[in-house]
Amino acid sequence: MSRRLRRTKIVTTLGPATDRDNNLEKNYCRGANVGANELLPRFT
Repeated sequence: MSRRLRRTKIVTTLGPATDRDNNLEKNYCRGANVGANELLPRFT
C-alpha cells in the first residue's frame, strides 16, 4: 500500500535503544511516521 493512502500513523519512542545498530533508520524504513523523544530525566 502506498504511504499516501495510509491513514494510520505509526509513532515510535526514541530512546537509548534507537541509538545503536541503525534502529532509527530501521524504524523509518518499516513505516514510522513520527518519533517522540523522551525528554524527561531518568532518576536511578
